[in-house]
Amino acid sequence: MDRETAATLYELYERALAALSDAEMILIGREADAERDALHAAHVDISTDIHVRLLLALLRQYRDLQPVEEPDGPPDTQLEPDEQQIVDRLTPDDVQRIDEALLADCALHARKVARIVATAWKTLRDDLPAVPLGYYVQRVQAIVDAGRLASQGDLGHMRFSEVWLPRTPLAGDCDDLE
Repeated sequence: MDRETAATLYELYERALAALSDAEMILIGREADAERDALHAAHVDISTDIHVRLLLALLRQYRDLQPVEEPDGPPDTQLEPDEQQIVDRLTPDDVQRIDEALLADCALHARKVARIVATAWKTLRDDLPAVPLGYYVQRVQAIVDAGRLASQGDLGHMRFSEVWLPRTPLAGDCDDLE
């Protein structure tokens, strides 16, 4: 495929993913029931296919299609002394709840760390109101370091990084492990 066609497709797929992300927020906002769960499962399948089978295929051929943005300012993980004092008072159970909330919004396709952090913060803001967003970003880094999430970009800057649940090889894919 020529680069011009690839660039046009890349832009269209990115717009499709943005629209699907908006649709996903509507689905998530609905009361949980079998219909919502079925729609959400189909939604995840479509989003994953666009990201993995289409976008990444284009990027393998033309890496320069993905714009490179440079973060400005200090990393989001940098905490002020008063924020660090709040973090130091967290219990292991608090940290586990934060990690679970972060992982709850992750999927097999890439999502911006900023979205994952915002969703987790909204979930826990009534129970853990003083915990700074920077600590949530630190926890994303720790989860990635533990191998529970895959990532790309600068994890220190949540707007410039994405995470996703790592795929586990299927039984027929064992040849890939050697």
